[in-house]
Amino acid sequence: MTTLAPWTEQWRHFQTEIREQFWSELAQQTRQSWQDFLGRLSIEARDRYLGRTRV
Repeated sequence: MTTLAPWTEQWRHFQTEIREQFWSELAQQTRQSWQDFLGRLSIEARDRYLGRTRV
């Protein structure tokens, strides 16, 4: 049983790192998607206000 404990500890550490990496990347991609979406929405609102049409 002494060899199982270090492996289990390594596995938990690996799981923790993967979980943190996944949520970090998801949050980053979500933030970027919102920024892109709101930026396009802002540009469209500006163009409508100025009477411009986008082709």
